[in-house]
Amino acid sequence: MERSIIESMVASLPVSELGSIAEDHEIWEETDGAAHFKVTRHILPTPDRVIHEMVSLTISGPPEEKLRILNEFKQVLGRPTVADMTDDEAMDTIAWLLR
Repeated sequence: MERSIIESMVASLPVSELGSIAEDHEIWEETDGAAHFKVTRHILPTPDRVIHEMVSLTISGPPEEKLRILNEFKQVLGRPTVADMTDDEAMDTIAWLLR
């Protein structure tokens, strides 16, 4: 997937509060190759009132396809804050904390 697509789609997602259920218009969902993924953006509630934003990527599919998608997102968003990927087709969640 092209970098410009990831940049524009992530930037166009509405920001929701962490813990709320994302509505359809707050989710970017797509199948790319043999991988299926969903992306959401959230505001993290912090006691210091500093706004922190999180981008969450859930992805499923063959391990090599999940890794390909993750690497494409890493080129845009940098190193994930949380990434614990499985070696099977199960769904994984990867998150980036943005400041």
